[in-house]
Amino acid sequence: MKKRTRLSVLFGMLGMLLSMAQPVWALPTWQCLLVGVAETAVPGLGYGIQQDWDKMAILGGLRWYARAAEEQYKAEDDFMEFDDDLDLERDGQDVEVRIRRSAHMAAMHQLMQFDLLNVTWYDLYDRSCEENPDTYRRFLDPFRFQEFGDQYTFWIPIGIDLTVGRDIGQTFQKQDRVTYQLEEITQDELIGTTLIGSYFHSVAEAMFFNGLVHRAMFDGYSQLFSPRVARWVTIISDGLVFGLFHDGTPMSYLTGMYNGWVYHPQTDRFDLTQLIGIFTWTTMIANYHIFSTASYQESQNSKAQDPKAQDSIARRRVIPIAQIKFQF
Repeated sequence: MKKRTRLSVLFGMLGMLLSMAQPVWALPTWQCLLVGVAETAVPGLGYGIQQDWDKMAILGGLRWYARAAEEQYKAEDDFMEFDDDLDLERDGQDVEVRIRRSAHMAAMHQLMQFDLLNVTWYDLYDRSCEENPDTYRRFLDPFRFQEFGDQYTFWIPIGIDLTVGRDIGQTFQKQDRVTYQLEEITQDELIGTTLIGSYFHSVAEAMFFNGLVHRAMFDGYSQLFSPRVARWVTIISDGLVFGLFHDGTPMSYLTGMYNGWVYHPQTDRFDLTQLIGIFTWTTMIANYHIFSTASYQESQNSKAQDPKAQDSIARRRVIPIAQIKFQF
């Protein structure tokens, strides 16, 4: 229910921000909004209407793949949604987390769908539904150190994460040692899929919260205030939105405001490349802290250890797409 509520608020907020950005009677705005609605409802449809065939195939196609993969994993016999009462046990500050392969992979593909949708919204808004080849290069931004490696605004959060990030995380999460109870999933598979998903999620999150939400807010506030005032109102507002959709702690609100300040250093300048670098590398460092200090126990009764189950496990790699099964 909580996820559905947040998603509903997100859709409502998106529509409001898009209407703020330009006069609602402007025909191009309505055309772009309708394309966004079509692409949100049916992956690939909006891009098809725009005749943007590569985005239709890549972004739309990946959303269809992720949706099919999620349903495939949810259909497995041992699938069970994560339940705090069943899957997380606390003994003081020691935490045991049970990870099932089917549940983990379903969650990763569900997150992939949401991230792709965020990328799509950014892509359409950034150039008012005009062709936007820069969207693809955004996924290489974390490695463009020549563009932000000499900026102290990049190294401040990186330095915090490298030095005291683990201690801060444990304080807020009220936990010290984590033990993962792995069922039908190996330690390497858990870490590998999480790192890949985290990288993609970091890029998509920066594109959405700043490349879209921040920009739309600034466009709207600029109609009410001077550009200088609009910039600061936007930084504060974007920080509140960021905090709301994260854990709601003072740290998350301050992080959101810092992100807005980095992304919008001057009234007429935006720096999404550096912000994507910050999002991605702080997330990778946080994952390193988590996985390097955790303990792992692979279930001895796992079907993955049973030779009779190998055929069943192999079938799990069959992903139905448009009623056609592809073997990976």
